Amino acid sequence: QVTLTTPSGGGSWSASGTYTVAWQASDADGGTLYSNLLYSRDNGATWNPAAVNLTATQYGINAALLAGSAQALFRVEVSDGLNTAADQSDAAFTVPAKAPLVWITGPEDGAMVDVGAQVVLQGMATDLEDGPITDGTRFRWTSSLEGELGTGRTLFFEDLLPGRHTITLTVTDGQRFEGSDRVTIFIGYPIYLPLVTKAP
Repeated sequence: QVTLTTPSGGGSWSASGTYTVAWQASDADGGTLYSNLLYSRDNGATWNPAAVNLTATQYGINAALLAGSAQALFRVEVSDGLNTAADQSDAAFTVPAKAPLVWITGPEDGAMVDVGAQVVLQGMATDLEDGPITDGTRFRWTSSLEGELGTGRTLFFEDLLPGRHTITLTVTDGQRFEGSDRVTIFIGYPIYLPLVTKAP
């Protein structure tokens, strides 16, 4: 027998912070019980695992790791190894949507590039609600020296101005939340050292 006690339903969670999901479980045979905790963002139409093989009857979960939803539910499934019982939140609650996670994969932070050499800007992004973001129009690149550089997952340049550039990639998800990443690169002229030969 199992009863999910918290969250019972209704109310709103914050975008981050640890919340406790708790349940009561019992078994007439007195054996060890194992619980799987599931999360749904579509009022129970689909479920995704939040934690598995728990022997405790509560679990602290960081709201920042949950996809946003106005129809969020938790479900706990408890097994004694042979039989399984389950219970879920009595009513849906709200979890705020999250901004996408963004990474500049090239160039590396601190890279030094010769004037006129090719610079390849590459980025990737994923979102708890949307999954991987592949639409290049959502990727916007800017430079602290030159302003707007363009849109796309990959951009190529051979004419960036000499100097120190802070390159920022900003990605917009389907809910119009923005996430960003940045690197600093230096565009400069190559340094030629004099050739020193040993006198005969």
